[in-house]
Amino acid sequence: MFGTNSTQAQGFAPLGAEWTYHDVVGGPMEGIEYLYKYKSIQVDTLPDKLVTTVSYEHLTQGLEWWSPSPDPYRTWRDTATGTLKFYEQNDTVWVYNNIFQKYTPLYIFNVQEGDTLRIPILDIHPTYPNATPEGDSVFVLIVDSIRMINYGGVNAETYFVSNYLGDTSTVDWGNFQGPEDLLNPIVNWTTEAKYHLPDSANHYFLGVPIGAYTRLFGGAGQGLLPGRFFMPPMTSVWEGELMFNKIQCFANDTLSFVIDSDLSCDTFEFSRTLAVNPVNGLKGVDIYPNPVQSALILQAQQPFAAHTSLTVIDLLGRTVVDKTPVAGKQQHTLSVASWNAGTYILILEQSGQQYYRKVQVVQ
Repeated sequence: MFGTNSTQAQGFAPLGAEWTYHDVVGGPMEGIEYLYKYKSIQVDTLPDKLVTTVSYEHLTQGLEWWSPSPDPYRTWRDTATGTLKFYEQNDTVWVYNNIFQKYTPLYIFNVQEGDTLRIPILDIHPTYPNATPEGDSVFVLIVDSIRMINYGGVNAETYFVSNYLGDTSTVDWGNFQGPEDLLNPIVNWTTEAKYHLPDSANHYFLGVPIGAYTRLFGGAGQGLLPGRFFMPPMTSVWEGELMFNKIQCFANDTLSFVIDSDLSCDTFEFSRTLAVNPVNGLKGVDIYPNPVQSALILQAQQPFAAHTSLTVIDLLGRTVVDKTPVAGKQQHTLSVASWNAGTYILILEQSGQQYYRKVQVVQ
C-alpha cells in the first residue's frame, strides 16, 4: 500500500518518521519561501490507544527579486515550532484539536469514491491559526477519487477530496466578499481560498479548496492539512492540481523518497544575505522626479563614494542599466524617454551594500 519498497502496511507517522514540505510562492518581484518540517518523536501507550507526538518546525522567509542576480534576497525570516498529538483507530487518524479541546478526525481512510466526509474544523496549522467559527463548525468534503500516486519513487494511495459548497442559490453574488459568505465553512480547511472578478460581465470565480492526503505522511500539498484549490468551472480532478513540489522528503525505518534531488530536506533553497535597503538609507541622496517621463536625476550632497554603481531592472527582473559607474559624481542624469511605461527598480551599490528606489516611468 505504501510503496514499491515497502513490505508491510504502516500507520500514520510511525516513530522516527521525518518529512518536509517546501514551496516558493509569489513573484515576480517578491514572494515567500516556506519549509515545513515534521518528525514523529514519541509514542505513548494509553489504555485505549497509542498516542503519537509529532514535532513541527514551520520556517518562512520573505524574498525580493530586485537584484539582477537570479537568486533573490531574503528580507525576513520567521519560525514557528510546537507539537501535535495523533492516534489512529478504525482507519481514522485523530488529532488533538484545541478549538474543541478534544481529539477530532483529520484523515479517514475507510472510504470510497463519492463518499461524503464531515470533518470538524482544525487549528493545526501553526502559522495560520483558525478561530472558533460563527455558525457551522464542520467541513463537508466529497471524496473525488482514490489513486496510487508516485512520490519520488514511492507509491502511496492518495485520497482526493473537495469541499462541498452546498446550496448557493441564496448567495448575493453582487455583494460577495469571499468564501466566508458561503453556507459551509471552507476557509479553515486550507490557507488559500480566493475569488476574483475576471471581466465586466459579473462572472465570479470562486477558489474552492480541495485537497489530497495519504496515510504515509498526511497532507500532500502544504503540510498536514490537505490543501490545494481550483477555480470553477473546472470540475475534473487532474494530477496538475496537486502541487507535488510541496511534499519534498519523507523517511522512516523502511522507505524514503526525495521529490527534487536538487533541494535540501532541511534548509531553504534561497539563503542570500539581505543587502538591500531603501535609498533613504544613503543620507543626502535624492532621486527625482518620480514619476518620471524623460530624465531621472540622482542628486547627492557629497560626491558618491568610490566604486558606487547604478543598476536598473524592470519588474520581470530584466536588466535595463547594468552597473553604470557614478563614483565621484554629485549629480547623474539618466534618460528614460525610450523606456516602456511601468515600474522599475533603481539600485545604487556602494561599499558592498545595495540601496533601492522604485521609480515609475510614464509616457
